[in-house]
Amino acid sequence: MAVHAVVGEEDGKLGAYATPQRGHRGAACILAEPSSGTIVAANGGSLTFPTRNPGARHSRVHSYRGVSTLDKLSELLPVLRGLEARRNADPDPLVAHLEVPYPLSVGVARAGDWASTVPDLAIAEGRYGVRVGESIPDAKAEFEATIAHACAADPWLSKHPVRVRWGVCQRTPARRARAARRNPQRRHCGQRCHAHCSAPYGTDLRLYAAAGIPTLQYEPGDVRYAHAHDEHVPVADLEQAPRTYALLAIRRCGTA
Repeated sequence: MAVHAVVGEEDGKLGAYATPQRGHRGAACILAEPSSGTIVAANGGSLTFPTRNPGARHSRVHSYRGVSTLDKLSELLPVLRGLEARRNADPDPLVAHLEVPYPLSVGVARAGDWASTVPDLAIAEGRYGVRVGESIPDAKAEFEATIAHACAADPWLSKHPVRVRWGVCQRTPARRARAARRNPQRRHCGQRCHAHCSAPYGTDLRLYAAAGIPTLQYEPGDVRYAHAHDEHVPVADLEQAPRTYALLAIRRCGTA
């Protein structure tokens, strides 16, 4: 049995990506990342994107001669909400319990550089959920086609289309590789065994599964508090998890 303690969990490439590549492998893996008391068998992926939304700059004195990029950006937001709704209409059974399995959100928007002009450029940055089983190129293509279709229907944007660029953060969706034993041994530790499910965020599960290592995610802690100012873990969960890990190790590896 081996414990992999990596330094780059958030992006993988500083630890979990390199670990299997260097030959540190196993017959199965339990990923110790918060799972809110469930057994996570798959992760959705995600992409980050900046869009550049053009307008026509002009003084506010003659604002009617300009084209406000803020107005054009506001017209695109319902288009993105529609795309999100379509992509969540028929989710994989593993994520069907989630209200929005594959969220699409704009987290940053910047426009203009002076209060007295019609802004001619807006940059919107956001996160785009990738479906379980979907390839990154297919996800990008659907997003770009949706933006292009919206631009084609607008007199201004059809001639000055929105440009989509993709950020460096690209988390591939992952489903666990087939495992000989599916469940951590929670039902033998006085805990009811929760059904397998998927999480809408990316973890290092994708890296171990991609290396052919059967992987499940289970750790104490509610993911809603991860990276929050009041991040915390109940003591009872901290006591439960080591018992689960220990029993699983004994059942899979045996005793000396």
